[in-house]
Amino acid sequence: MTNKIAKHLDLDDQQKAKLMAVRDEMVAARAESQQEHKAIMEDVIAQVQSDRLDQAKLTQLMDRYQGEQKRVMQRVLPKVAEWHATLRPEQKAEAVDHLRKWMDRYEDSH
Repeated sequence: MTNKIAKHLDLDDQQKAKLMAVRDEMVAARAESQQEHKAIMEDVIAQVQSDRLDQAKLTQLMDRYQGEQKRVMQRVLPKVAEWHATLRPEQKAEAVDHLRKWMDRYEDSH
């Protein structure tokens, strides 16, 4: 994915290094949150298997999941900001074009 981004945005070596730092931080953060995610999913499975769905418990599980996602993003976003600060206006415009295309494909599939 990072190689594709680097190619599409024509990143220079410094920008590639910043992008790799984003990737590395994301991988590390996700690895750390993997145990929590697995525990949440096991609790969700237990709810699905139960005779009666506990809505309050599922709400609590979703809150835990969202909290974990927030922690990951809070860890990764500083690296994203560092990388973003290196992008030239034309690179940002190209990134926006790709995001819009991705959004269109996502909307078309739903």
